[in-house]
Amino acid sequence: WVFFLSSVPTGQGFLETLKCGPHVCKDASLTVLVSFLERLKAEGKAWGLSACVKTLDLSKCDLGKRADVLLPLLPASMERLDLRGNRLRAPTMTMLSSVVGFGRLPALLSLDLSDNP
Repeated sequence: WVFFLSSVPTGQGFLETLKCGPHVCKDASLTVLVSFLERLKAEGKAWGLSACVKTLDLSKCDLGKRADVLLPLLPASMERLDLRGNRLRAPTMTMLSSVVGFGRLPALLSLDLSDNP
C-alpha cells in the first residue's frame, strides 16, 4: 500500500477511485495518504491539471479528528466522497462545511456522512 500510493502517477486518467480501509487511515499509512493528496494538490496547481481522483471512499476508517488533516487536501476534481462511519464530530463537520461551502470541491456530486454521531 505505502509503496503503491507513493509511486502512483497523479495525472488525469491514472487513478479515479481510491478506496481506503481502516489501516490506511492510521499511523504511517495516514502520512502516505496525506502526502499523496498534497502531491495531487500541488501538481494540479503547478500544471493547471485537474487531479485524477474523483471518488474517495474513506468509509469505516475510524478517522475521528484525523479527518481534519485530510479534508483541506481533497482535490477539486472530487465527485464522490464517502465518510460514512468515521466518528466525525461537530468541529470536523464545521471544517467539512467550509471546504464544501467555499467552493473548494466544485465537482462534488455525492457526499455520504451517514453513521456519524
